[in-house]
Amino acid sequence: GTILNDDSAPLMIDPDDWPDSGLTLFLDGPDLRIVETGTLVDVRPAEDFSRITTVIVTGRDGFADTLTLDFIGGAPIPIDGLTFDGGAGHGIDTLVLENGAATTIAHEFIDASSGTIQIDGLTVNYLGLEPIEDNLDAIDRRFTYGSADDMILLSDDGGPDNGLSQLTASGTAETVVFLNPGRFLTIDAGAGRDRVVVQSLDSQFVADIRINGNEGHDTLVGGTLGETLDGGSGDDRILGLGGNDSLLGGDGNDYLRGYGGDDTLDGGPGDDLALGTDGDDLLIGGDGADTLDGQVGNDSLFGAGGDDSLLGRSGNDYLDGQGSSRDTLWGGEGDDTLRGGAGIADQLVERGNADFTLNDTLLTGFGSDVVVEFERAYLKGGAGDNRLDASGFSGRVTLVGAAGNDTLIGGLGRDRLIGNAGDDMAFGGAGRDTLYGSSGDDTLYGQGSNDILRGGPGSDSLLGGVGVDNLGGGSGADTLDGQDGADLLVESAATSPTRMYQLTDTSLSDLASPAVVDKLVSIERARLYGSNDDDVFDASAFSGSTWLFGFGGNDTLVGGAGNDFIDAGAGDDGLSGRGGDDTLLGGTGNDTLLGGPGDDGLRPGVGTDTALGESGDDVIDADDGEADVVAKSGNGTGTSPDDALSVDALDQVDEAFTNPGGWTWADGWP
Repeated sequence: GTILNDDSAPLMIDPDDWPDSGLTLFLDGPDLRIVETGTLVDVRPAEDFSRITTVIVTGRDGFADTLTLDFIGGAPIPIDGLTFDGGAGHGIDTLVLENGAATTIAHEFIDASSGTIQIDGLTVNYLGLEPIEDNLDAIDRRFTYGSADDMILLSDDGGPDNGLSQLTASGTAETVVFLNPGRFLTIDAGAGRDRVVVQSLDSQFVADIRINGNEGHDTLVGGTLGETLDGGSGDDRILGLGGNDSLLGGDGNDYLRGYGGDDTLDGGPGDDLALGTDGDDLLIGGDGADTLDGQVGNDSLFGAGGDDSLLGRSGNDYLDGQGSSRDTLWGGEGDDTLRGGAGIADQLVERGNADFTLNDTLLTGFGSDVVVEFERAYLKGGAGDNRLDASGFSGRVTLVGAAGNDTLIGGLGRDRLIGNAGDDMAFGGAGRDTLYGSSGDDTLYGQGSNDILRGGPGSDSLLGGVGVDNLGGGSGADTLDGQDGADLLVESAATSPTRMYQLTDTSLSDLASPAVVDKLVSIERARLYGSNDDDVFDASAFSGSTWLFGFGGNDTLVGGAGNDFIDAGAGDDGLSGRGGDDTLLGGTGNDTLLGGPGDDGLRPGVGTDTALGESGDDVIDADDGEADVVAKSGNGTGTSPDDALSVDALDQVDEAFTNPGGWTWADGWP
């Protein structure tokens, strides 16, 4: 090796200077000594350290060279740094740092065998190395990786309680064995799709561990000591495992799970999923539509911005939706405090085999929950006979009975009650409510306002109450009582295997199943829907107004005494308005439209239709480009001066036309 004879110069240590046992550099007073490792035998004369700007050490090609920097007399690193080149070949070249202390030591990895070490501002550069042994006593340690997709493992070095740990990176960075720091250990994974795992460390490890995923979609897995795991940008997966961890999602849609310990989970911007698991955890959603699940323990959950879902589950939890968004909060078991926040549509949720009672400030069932600032609520029972009572709640509520014979009591708002299995009772309350009995023999009370009641399978009892109500019994022999108001019956032929119905003021009958009869009380209007098969609706004995829809198939649709609306739909249909001022639409197919008494409007559709206005001041609009047969009165009896016909060149006006045949009513041709 050589050193230049000017006031300051680099020191070059060449391959020829190496003994097989390795080289050790240390300061002896003002001099830098270069000795054979394990001895004090100088390999070359001591150098005046003050005159050295840089040390460049080059190892032997193909040999296992070990360079030891001994800090016993101070840092043997000049102001412009030291560089160690292990040389070419397959030798296992090693850098060892020992017998010293520093405030901060920072390792930066360039690739699998090169990088830099900053020791309180002094720089060691290396290349062509395999392992590094950093036995310096440091307060803080930092390890920084490059842009590769790293598989980083922090673990014990294998020695029992020796205060040493090991960091490996699966071919993308140098392996480092190091003395455990006293305060902080930070790992910066760098860009790329990285995976960082903390395994068991020895009992003498006391430093706080922080792992930064930085850019990319990273996976960070903590150990048992309680770490800070920061995903950074990207869609990250962060697992705390044991200890009291801090999990930070950063930007992106992240998955955070605390596992054991009292953990803090902060999703940051993005749509995040955070699971507290065991312990008394703190979960923060941040911006975005987040899902926070405290699970076991007395947890605190804060939604922050976005439409968030907060689940407390077991324990006495505190849930706060925050912000002006639409949040959903579910306390679960225990005595919880739930705050919807400033939003206008925050929803309280509870479910399970319990009796629930809800008002604007309290929910009882799985405990006594304090509830604040909720505009909506969803309560669902379980397998038993549950009572769900929201009569003291001013917002909108959905009550779901699940299994069992349940009692559902709505509140003051626009509610939705669903009985499901069992023989259920549902009371709508004061608002405009929708009640579904579903399966079983159910009893539905609309009570106040304009309600919708649907019985479903079974023999149900539907009572509309005050207001203009909409009632549909579904399959089974039902009782439908509209009570006050101009109430509407709604049924569909799709619920009947025969698709044949007869409607009167007191009943709705299945013509092919005489035992299936719905009892009607105070029903002023009816709306019947057909199917794609051949349907028959006969409302000739009904005094109110009807809406009849044939849809597909060759249908027979007969209105009642009121003002009817009849829509044939597809197929070759027969429509009769009978009494009242009726509207008949032909649809597609070859249809027959008979207005009956009253001022009717008839409009043939696509196909060759026959339209007869009969008595009254009728309007027939056949100007549709089809070859229709139209008449104002029929049977040659003349016309009213107030009738109106609209036809085109293809239509035939025939006042003497008679029943076209094959289309008749039970009471004969009108």
